[in-house]
Amino acid sequence: LTIENCKMDETVTFSDATIHSIQYGDANMGCSVGEKMTVKDCLYALMLQSANEVATALGEHIAGSTKNFAEMMNKRAKEAGALNTHFANANGLHDPNHYVTAYDMAMITRAASKYSVFNDIVNTTTYTIKHNNKRKTDATAIQRHKMVWPTSGYYYDGIIGGKTGFTDQSGTTLVTYAKRNGMTLIAVVLHSNGTNVYKDTKELLDYGFNNFEYKKLANKNDLIKEISVDKGIENSVNAILENDSGVLIQKGQNKDIVQSVQLTDSINAPVYAGQVLGNVTYSLNGNEIGKVNIVAEKSVGNNTAFNMIEHVFFNWLSLLRYSK
Repeated sequence: LTIENCKMDETVTFSDATIHSIQYGDANMGCSVGEKMTVKDCLYALMLQSANEVATALGEHIAGSTKNFAEMMNKRAKEAGALNTHFANANGLHDPNHYVTAYDMAMITRAASKYSVFNDIVNTTTYTIKHNNKRKTDATAIQRHKMVWPTSGYYYDGIIGGKTGFTDQSGTTLVTYAKRNGMTLIAVVLHSNGTNVYKDTKELLDYGFNNFEYKKLANKNDLIKEISVDKGIENSVNAILENDSGVLIQKGQNKDIVQSVQLTDSINAPVYAGQVLGNVTYSLNGNEIGKVNIVAEKSVGNNTAFNMIEHVFFNWLSLLRYSK
């Protein structure tokens, strides 16, 4: 939510309520009331040092209050596919109304990992927070996830990053994602104990990488079919893949994948570039394992003089859509 709602050079001011939202023993960055930090510094302190007061400060900065921010978190979690999760605060410290599942944590991680700045942060071992209006000397945020450290003894080849966690009620928790051979896997371990969390995470990731593979099946913009356009200024339009398509399968099952194309033979004008015309579905043993949309390659307007204006409008709409 911070990445989606803030610029990295925005200033976050720590309120009295923020500083006093944590108790002795809670992970923190030693921030003070009235301290001003950039959003970028806050994110590194949050993700590396597990700074609870920083999480609350970001929540207040974005939503005005922790309560409002928790509501934003719940809404965003559902959008990410986390349907059995409820947040009651910004930092994850225990609350009886605060819960999550391992699957939901993986979905949230997948959503966050789409941002390169997030991946850069969680792959960092140390980060310097410069002195500011309340901090006389520089401070160092230190990565708590031992699998990111090459010298820790827990380092994992292909590691991108993740997040540590601990409360008395949840035990030791860990979310980790790594990439090998073009395939990214997310492992979530909850209610663990101490460094056992790293052992379990390694076994989960090893199992995934040793037994599964990502099979790329087609490329974005691949031509599926040329379909006719009725009453258009052009007689046809190319139907192409909207994105690269691929599936995660057990090794050696390539030959068992079944492809099914749903696509009409013709469409009425007007057609706009990027308009969904159908889809390609991939199945294995009767179960759907992947799907990608088929879209129009370009816009095609009506062939009437009046609808030439409409054709221009659809072209403009398409440019606007792809410029976002």
